[in-house]
Amino acid sequence: MAKVDVARRERHAKALQLRKAGMEYGQIAEQLGYANRSGAWKAVMGLLRRAEAPAVEMRQLLLARLDELLLSVWPRAIGGDMKAVDRAMNIVTRQAFISGAIKAEIHVPKPPDQAHQQFVEFLRSVVADPQAFAAARRLQAITDGAIEVEAEVVPMPTNGDEPSAHANGGGA
Repeated sequence: MAKVDVARRERHAKALQLRKAGMEYGQIAEQLGYANRSGAWKAVMGLLRRAEAPAVEMRQLLLARLDELLLSVWPRAIGGDMKAVDRAMNIVTRQAFISGAIKAEIHVPKPPDQAHQQFVEFLRSVVADPQAFAAARRLQAITDGAIEVEAEVVPMPTNGDEPSAHANGGGA
């Protein structure tokens, strides 16, 4: 590697360091000898793109693997095998996390009160149990409209009897 190339890379790295510290591109250009703010911006963005490429490739690889797994359970899931349905939902949830459709952060904007504290404790217990966490995420995806579910409301029996076949849409 030529000395000029090493010096250029070091200057780009210094530009990124200064930008992370909050310095404006114009100031970076002036301090490091770029012709203008555009040169400093290009140096920083070039480094960021090169650093992101391996992560993008890894995400694509993981998503491709999950696609293969989903294909293997899909026919059984569509056929009504509930274990396969659960596996498919787990795979879809993982795909959503990897692709960024679901974020793993829990934001609680409300100030603490008793109901809020109970809710926070519930969230902590769910996060501690991976199966409960996955179920909560599926429920959230359903309620947010990310997953569509066809269902009908079946009234709960009031006298301890099971719902009739007519009440849940079945025939006699």
